[in-house]
Amino acid sequence: MIVLSFKAAKEGFFDIDKVQRALNAAARKALTRFGTIVRRAARASMKSGRKGKSVSKPGEPPRVQKGQLKRFLFFSWDSQSRSVVIGPSRLPSGGGIVPGILEAGGQSVMRNPRRRLRKVLTGGEIAIDRPGGTTTKPNAGGRLVTYILLRTAAQVARANKLQEVLYGPDKVTVHIAARPYMGPALRSKASELPPLWAGSVHA
Repeated sequence: MIVLSFKAAKEGFFDIDKVQRALNAAARKALTRFGTIVRRAARASMKSGRKGKSVSKPGEPPRVQKGQLKRFLFFSWDSQSRSVVIGPSRLPSGGGIVPGILEAGGQSVMRNPRRRLRKVLTGGEIAIDRPGGTTTKPNAGGRLVTYILLRTAAQVARANKLQEVLYGPDKVTVHIAARPYMGPALRSKASELPPLWAGSVHA
């Protein structure tokens, strides 16, 4: 019988630190490769569509118009949890929460697309439902609107106030149905993860 102390066993036969380092290296290599695979699948699931013309159905991956969502998909190795994080970063131009809402569905506060910000020396509303005048015409809602060239701050303030009367508040809350893209990509490629581990840790 051979009797070894714990120290001798650790140093001679089972170097825990060495094994842990090998496992960490193997995990990082396998999972970062898997991150590449899932990101590629998520990007491929998003078809291109023209702005305002083509929108995916609820439950389908979103259609991209500017390509931002595709470009801002990343994966990153987390050494603390020894895992890989795959998904979108916050989009620029105030679209930070949109990727998450597209994945799971929910509500978002967005700028009212019907509103316009009037400024000095631009055309704007000066009166509503006042018939006559060469610059009076019906808007999309059928109300008569009189427009002028805005020359003063007071006229600009009035035009912006009339904008709210005609088209509602500047910010509106909209409900967005789920259009998942990360979950389906992960599930479709899950079977490719185990082979990435095969033979990754050696004696």
